[in-house]
Amino acid sequence: MFQLRPIGIANNFMKNLTLFLVVTLLVLGILGAFYYFSRKNSDLVMNINKIVASIENKKDYQVEKLDNIQLIERGERAYDNGRGLDGYFINGEIKKITEWVGLSDKILIFDYYFNNSELVFTHEKELDYPYIESIAALDYTNPQLVFEASYYFDGGKLFETNSEGERRFPDTGRNIEESLLMQAKHAMLLLRN
Repeated sequence: MFQLRPIGIANNFMKNLTLFLVVTLLVLGILGAFYYFSRKNSDLVMNINKIVASIENKKDYQVEKLDNIQLIERGERAYDNGRGLDGYFINGEIKKITEWVGLSDKILIFDYYFNNSELVFTHEKELDYPYIESIAALDYTNPQLVFEASYYFDGGKLFETNSEGERRFPDTGRNIEESLLMQAKHAMLLLRN
């Protein structure tokens, strides 16, 4: 005789429904986590941008400047077209450091911003001296902005980078987070000595 098996049909339906629910919940969890972290990063970026704007708008800094000669006297490397550090302090607390390095083919500029003596933002620019074919030389009178980047830090960790343009010689194998943290710390030590 022919018998219906409602239990088998129900079991298949329940397995498929369970699988569907598990996959749906997994996808929703991943999307939720992505939204949470992107929202958190967005809030951090906005907060850091406010800190940077506040630092830029202040006018009553104690400024410590080190020129190329002073840096060389402190044991620093000499560069083709010089180097300089400007530190901006309020009540002895570092708020901003501007570092520029003049190389033979470009100028590098780094602005480091600090909140409670912790690096929170770095703005980098590379200005290259254009090559003039007709005289087979670089034009040192007209440096061109070719690369610009913004780096956002939280708790000593780089969490967002925005850049535009290309460096003349791209960094390969360089850990940008480690490099910027080290450069900022070294610049701070030079200014405090």
